[in-house]
Amino acid sequence: MNALGTNFSVIGQIGYSNISTSINDVETKSKGIGFFLEGRYYFSSKKERMEGWHIGVFYSAINTETS
Repeated sequence: MNALGTNFSVIGQIGYSNISTSINDVETKSKGIGFFLEGRYYFSSKKERMEGWHIGVFYSAINTETS
């Protein structure tokens, strides 16, 4: 999380998955990528760290393939 001001911060994550599973002798492979981005506004600026009550918007996306 990065503070962009007294009351505003941004959080971002990115991930990759490559999974193999076997159910009833049927093998399935799945791989994909996803990311998450969130902006937060904190109501209190009296704290040293960004914590407590906040409001925010986020965007999350996942793209996977199964074979």
